[in-house]
Amino acid sequence: MSLAVAGGGVALTGDARQAGPQDTALVTDEFTAASPDARRTLDPALDGSESVSLEPAAPEPPTSSTQAPEQRSADASAADPAEAPPDTPVEAPHESPAGSVAAPDPTPLTSDTSPLAAQLQAQSQAEEPAAPGLASLASAVLPPMLPDVAAQQEAFAAEQARIAALVEQRVAELKAEEEARAAEEARRANEWVMPLSKYRLSARFGQAGSLWSSGRHTGIDLSAPTGTPLVAMQDAVVVSTSYAGAYGNRTVLRLADGTELWYAHQSRIDVEAGQMVRKGDRIGAVGATGNVTGPHLHLEVRPGKNADPVDPLPIMAEHGLKP
Repeated sequence: MSLAVAGGGVALTGDARQAGPQDTALVTDEFTAASPDARRTLDPALDGSESVSLEPAAPEPPTSSTQAPEQRSADASAADPAEAPPDTPVEAPHESPAGSVAAPDPTPLTSDTSPLAAQLQAQSQAEEPAAPGLASLASAVLPPMLPDVAAQQEAFAAEQARIAALVEQRVAELKAEEEARAAEEARRANEWVMPLSKYRLSARFGQAGSLWSSGRHTGIDLSAPTGTPLVAMQDAVVVSTSYAGAYGNRTVLRLADGTELWYAHQSRIDVEAGQMVRKGDRIGAVGATGNVTGPHLHLEVRPGKNADPVDPLPIMAEHGLKP
């Protein structure tokens, strides 16, 4: 048995009687399964043998490779650079071999060519503007921008000169303040205090009379009740404390410059020889010992050891006292 193909059909020819019904059914079933358009017919001419006729399926639309000649001609003419309009640029067709990756499109992304770019541009334009007032604040705090380097250097030099002048002025002010402070401290250090708080100036320096053993008064007398406290007029060292004849109970203080202060006619003495006393410290009390007519303090000022007495009032005025 053989297979014949003619006229769009397929037929089995040969001695069908040599094959059994099972063989014929197997062959026809195979062809039927291979083509759903196949149908079996009995050919009487083949003496009862079975034949198979295959009818072709409906034709499919032509693809790019099976286009009609007219269509291919039209496409070729459209792609022909020679027939393109003169003002239209002709681009070479991009052909990529099978399995390769095509080159990226060089067209830039703009709001006209890309919806995503247009959306991003709209979002950036819709952003909230900067808070008003920041620009004015920055212009008030920051110096204005200068147009060139020379102007910047000139402004920098001017600012340096201004700062240097301020520093110099401040240094001068501090120096003046320090000098004033030092002068005040020196004044206070040089300042004396009155030896007693309540008194009456009853005799001056140099007065003549028989009341004084030398015929003249060698100090000043400050009358006050007995027991009135006496204090050191300045920081000093106690040179001596004793009974001294006409001076009665006497205390001698020596200051830092060597000046000696004599306190006479005391009712009591509260310090000892060699003791350091500070300005304002109590050293004794007013009395009426020695050559007196009543309780008072006889105060003498002597410029140094064994020096003659001088008028206490000008010296006391130099140290801020006006009895």
